[in-house]
Amino acid sequence: MRTLTLFFLFFSLFFAARAQESTYDDYLKKNKKPKTISRSDDLKDRFYFGGGGGIYLLSGQIQGFIPLVSMAPRLNLKEFGDNRSLSLASNAGFILQFGSLGTFTAIYLPMMAEYNIGHLATRMADFPVGLSVGLGAEYFGANFLGDKVRHWAGIGSAAVYFGLGGRSYFIRASQSLTYSAGVNTTFLSLGNMF
Repeated sequence: MRTLTLFFLFFSLFFAARAQESTYDDYLKKNKKPKTISRSDDLKDRFYFGGGGGIYLLSGQIQGFIPLVSMAPRLNLKEFGDNRSLSLASNAGFILQFGSLGTFTAIYLPMMAEYNIGHLATRMADFPVGLSVGLGAEYFGANFLGDKVRHWAGIGSAAVYFGLGGRSYFIRASQSLTYSAGVNTTFLSLGNMF
């Protein structure tokens, strides 16, 4: 599973980098004028929010997958020009289910420092594709019919952002680099940035 996830991450980054390079070349050849959005240091102009769904994969002593609703807030701490930034980001996920078989709850809380380039790196960015890579930590807690799972880990993350039909979307993946209680995790998500 880890090999498949790493392959997915590298393939996504390669594709995004190639698309970004081609787009930038096309942009330079057309002599387009830059966007006329004014730069602002207001918090609201450096905050991004997205939402969607994802799959949390567990391997090791506990194996399986859990579908989660995901929320992806991000705050740019430092912006380097129009198309690069350093941010504090998350891709939190949760599920709450009540049923005749019992209660099932799960919460996933990651926090990453990420480097962003291209689409959505800043409000001024004008590329149709962007990507980010980062490092951070995660907490996962779940209650499976009375059985509790608690997991802390260091993680690596990668995301591809792209514009489609006037909206911005993301494909995001995170992989545990260290793990507790013999559990290895991967979280894959797809969503829309608002």
